[in-house]
Amino acid sequence: MSENQSTPSVASTAKDAGLLADEREAQEPLVSRLFKRKVIFWIVAVFVLALDLISKEWAQAKLTVQDPTVYEGGTRVYYNPELPENGIEWMKGVLHFKWAENFGAAFSIGSGNTLLLAFISMGVLGIIFYYLARMPSRRRFAILCLALVTGGALGNLWDRLTYKTIDTQRFVETSNGFETNKRYGQQVTAVRDFLYWPFDIPIFSTWGLDEEHLQKYGTRKWPIFNVADMGIVGGVCGLVAFFIFVPDPKRRRKEEASPAKSGANSGANPGPSQQPMPSGIMSSADGSTDMTLWSSGKPDKGKPTTGKVDTGTQNDEPRGGVGPKA
Repeated sequence: MSENQSTPSVASTAKDAGLLADEREAQEPLVSRLFKRKVIFWIVAVFVLALDLISKEWAQAKLTVQDPTVYEGGTRVYYNPELPENGIEWMKGVLHFKWAENFGAAFSIGSGNTLLLAFISMGVLGIIFYYLARMPSRRRFAILCLALVTGGALGNLWDRLTYKTIDTQRFVETSNGFETNKRYGQQVTAVRDFLYWPFDIPIFSTWGLDEEHLQKYGTRKWPIFNVADMGIVGGVCGLVAFFIFVPDPKRRRKEEASPAKSGANSGANPGPSQQPMPSGIMSSADGSTDMTLWSSGKPDKGKPTTGKVDTGTQNDEPRGGVGPKA
């Protein structure tokens, strides 16, 4: 092996082997790529879903009482007024249990659009399954993050489709201010929340609030959430970090091959300055051609002979030469 040839490193060989394995996996049937190769995904997703639904049932049983009022759409449960206003302390000052019903998405955005939010959730799940089928099974961290998002999305989607309650908000906030809630007293679906942070969050808790509001209502607290929300937020943050700090191996391979390809192309079609010199002609350092021949027909070869070249004969003395005789 020449000095210009280098032995592939162990890391490079391992990367190439991994890419080949990914290409073989991409040729497998869809069922194999979604289930057989991604068992860890389904285990984590089902675990998050089960934990979310079980915790919601527990919170509803421990934190709520039946509302004695019978509304047009039926009855409902609400937070037990005998419990502390800040909820039951689990980790004092850090995490409490307090019941709430969310009629919208995060931060109650889109309240009243349950059907639309359900379709959006199903669309997100479809996108997740699409990328899951295309993602190599060896990218375990990304698969784990997708599983957290999937379990959380399924948990909240289940509530939006099955958990029925009564909308008791008389007024709703719109872009034009507060308006009368047309759905008051009607049966709707909502998402059950029960995890509460009782502490103030810098900037968030006081941003946009005047002194009158602070004296009357206090600071703004982080919205009550659930286990599904934790899975969604954690999974999304993990995916963002993954795609920022872990490069795509296929893209890296293309980038590494690009300079080599361009170098090969330039070598195949050399420019005028790269045309090879005829045998026996040397190029000096300043770029000019030095008509210096290395004699090959003499016993003491290796000594240069300068002069004009006659390619038809090989005499001991160059014809018309000015150099020394051999």
